[in-house]
Amino acid sequence: MISYHIELFSCYGEVLMSRMYSGFVLLSLFLFSGCLTASRKIIKFDLNPDGSGKGSMIFLDIMSMQEDENDRSVQDYTALVNDWLNGTQFEEANPSLYDIQKRLAADKNRLNAEITFKFGNYADVGLYRHHDSGPWMYYAYLNTSKVEYFDTTNGEYAGGAMPVIFWPEKTTEFRIANSFNHEERPVHSLYSLYNDLGVTPNEGEK
Repeated sequence: MISYHIELFSCYGEVLMSRMYSGFVLLSLFLFSGCLTASRKIIKFDLNPDGSGKGSMIFLDIMSMQEDENDRSVQDYTALVNDWLNGTQFEEANPSLYDIQKRLAADKNRLNAEITFKFGNYADVGLYRHHDSGPWMYYAYLNTSKVEYFDTTNGEYAGGAMPVIFWPEKTTEFRIANSFNHEERPVHSLYSLYNDLGVTPNEGEK
């Protein structure tokens, strides 16, 4: 499962969530560490007939979110570059993924991040089928943070007491997008730091 750090959030429901969660602690990554956040997260999975496949996760407009009166943008950007982009934090959290590629890129005065990867089995990324047959399912709150919320999908979102996305049995392309609500907390774009400091590992404040 893909795994990632962000304070993640009827009997059948409990089993389903457990099965989904045990495989994918990723994708939300992000927010990697500190107070990193974004405006939107887009997840894509493309399946092969044997259940393996490839995926990607894009974070649009990466920002540092203030938790108190201090702006920690420099520290958060340093952690993003050192631990996530140039380090192995994501790889260590997601050992079932391979051919992992990570990059930061600026677009329209925003800093974005993209991860692409391959997986050997759909369960590695949190997709689920009961006894490996029938419709596909995905827990909508898998690896989300306190400020991250389900937004859209190319599947069907049950919602309410059953926050699960369903797709027909023959689906091979899965798309999920989440949005972030920072409420009244100040956020600071990391775009200027990306332009000023680049992506070379450094020993700046952590």
